[in-house]
Amino acid sequence: MFRYKILTVFLFLILLDATLAIEINSCRAISAPGNYVLTNDIVGAPTQIPGSNKNSCITISAVDNVNLDCQNQSISANGSGLGKYGAYIKNSRGLRLTKCQIAGYETGVFVDRLDEGYFLDNHISSSILFGVQILNSSNNTFESESYVRNGFVTNTAGLKFVDSSDNLVRESYFYQNPAITFFASGAGIEISGNSNRNTIKENVFEANRIGVELNRNSSNTTMSQNEFYNNLAGATYIYGADDTKIENEIYDSPQKGLVVSNDLGYASRPIKFTATKIILSNRIANPNTKVILSIEDTVAPNEAYNIDWSGPTFQRPRSKSFADKYFLIRPMILQVPAFSIDKLTVSWHDSELVSGLDYEDGFRLWRYGNVGWQNTNAQLDTLVNTLKISNVNVAGTYTILQN
Repeated sequence: MFRYKILTVFLFLILLDATLAIEINSCRAISAPGNYVLTNDIVGAPTQIPGSNKNSCITISAVDNVNLDCQNQSISANGSGLGKYGAYIKNSRGLRLTKCQIAGYETGVFVDRLDEGYFLDNHISSSILFGVQILNSSNNTFESESYVRNGFVTNTAGLKFVDSSDNLVRESYFYQNPAITFFASGAGIEISGNSNRNTIKENVFEANRIGVELNRNSSNTTMSQNEFYNNLAGATYIYGADDTKIENEIYDSPQKGLVVSNDLGYASRPIKFTATKIILSNRIANPNTKVILSIEDTVAPNEAYNIDWSGPTFQRPRSKSFADKYFLIRPMILQVPAFSIDKLTVSWHDSELVSGLDYEDGFRLWRYGNVGWQNTNAQLDTLVNTLKISNVNVAGTYTILQN
């Protein structure tokens, strides 16, 4: 009987919470805490933002603990989205925005000074500049989001953080940001300004100009278990950001993989980054070949290089390559050819060894460059399946050959 009463009370509270939700059926400003639900598709941006020439559809300003559930209804610009935001959020704490389909605005969601917000299962698409732009905000979570074809001019992004720290992006999908990837610069995620300790994990980045771009003055970004497919100008682009940590990521592309640049023309200090067991692959050209790399580097000012998957060289080595594991290291731009990577480790799994064909004791890391094939004299450790080399400063195509 007691359990029955507890269950009855629990169900009553659920029903009471649902009845207390405030229904929204048009664009409006939300000025009080509470639960709100969008009951139908809405269009436009009739509300002028105070002190601005911009308009928005949903405005949440100087109010905490707002929970807006769009219930997969759409918020769309209905024509030109210039000067319009789908949602404008400022000076708020504890916001929850879920299941909103926002499309066609200058910026889908503009956020300034939001703390402890939670964005779940929103779909942001066809924004002129940014899917979501976050300024001066911290301790926010973006989960199970999708950002598709945002950015129709240069310097745009699906999700952009500026002067924002301690935020988490996970299990989200970024596709073709900016929308015109061949002609405009931009990224799936961009972190700029004084942004620190942000975490990007378990996301998928596909066909963006750049997957993740980490710009100067940002630091301590942690990236793990993300997957990057065919991002034109780089999966991850470290552009002057310090203390970046990357772990267990897949960089699958015939294009650029990891791009590291210590802010050419602007840098005054070295930057550090580590990458642990990133996988370079190309599922189109050779789906069975994966290169596993770990890197530790302090990048000097005005130093820049790419590390990319590669197919076999035109001039084949005389020795047998282990599983056709080729990768390319090269300066980012020919005008600045000098670079030096402190530590580089190539690793493999026992399951990749073919009995009777592959002999670990004979593994050597070789490089093909201007003078042909050369042994790098990397240190072999068959107990942990690695070849390690220090002070890598020569461009070329690298592979494991068997003596």
